[in-house]
Amino acid sequence: MLIYFLVQSLNKVDWNLQTIQLNQPIALIFAVLLVPVNWFFEWLKWKETLRFSLVSTSPTIAFQAFCSGIVTGMLTPNMQGNFLGRIYYFERKYRVDLILSTLISNYGQFLMSLLFGVLSILILMKTPLNWPIVPILVVVISALLFFIGLYFYFEKVASFFVKKKRTFPIFHRLKTQQSFRWKIIYFSLLRYSIFVIQFALLLLAFGVPFSLELIFWIWQVYLWVTISPSLFLGKLAIRESISLWALTFAGYQQPSILIASFSVWILNLFIPTIFAIFIAKKK
Repeated sequence: MLIYFLVQSLNKVDWNLQTIQLNQPIALIFAVLLVPVNWFFEWLKWKETLRFSLVSTSPTIAFQAFCSGIVTGMLTPNMQGNFLGRIYYFERKYRVDLILSTLISNYGQFLMSLLFGVLSILILMKTPLNWPIVPILVVVISALLFFIGLYFYFEKVASFFVKKKRTFPIFHRLKTQQSFRWKIIYFSLLRYSIFVIQFALLLLAFGVPFSLELIFWIWQVYLWVTISPSLFLGKLAIRESISLWALTFAGYQQPSILIASFSVWILNLFIPTIFAIFIAKKK
């Protein structure tokens, strides 16, 4: 449905070269320079995940596993499959802990998108949805509170789905080492900030004037992108569809939105994945 909407929107776009010229090359340069910063914060999350899972390994293996996770994340829904590439670099006894702690790490990033998306709706008091604002607020705030509770009480919820005779040491560590989840939140917040700044810079580079309201709308774009279903390739086409849907509603130029959104995917996902393919090695 979203892809159909994207095709329909593309047919309506006035592809005037004057509307898609690079107006602010400096903004584009800064957006590119933020790519390694973005992935550095994800690397710090990975290092914290290894430490929490009591895994001792060489920096080379840790980095290869990290790169392998980038590749498998790209090929799975919403980048959640990064643990698939990572775990095969480690012994089986570590894999359950690594899977669970990596999922918690991914979940922290999800929470940031949800939190700031809800703040955007509260500040702007409008969404592209053709629904009354009060029911939307009730739903999104309820969802936010639910997922925050799930994040901080993950081990208690998970224990209901685990056989009584079987226990995972990670559940005990989650209870006694609350700092792990707070560190993940901190790094996720930093990485989310980079995503938002990059998108704003790319929009600025292609002719969209910067404003505080634009930042709020970008928060909302990431909210709808995060909760939308996807199959692979980091939500390619879905991201562009939602960006068009939300930012066109806000009154911004369609060609600039498309180019900026696609550039975010190229810079943060496609290029790092190509790089990671050459770094990651099969064990």
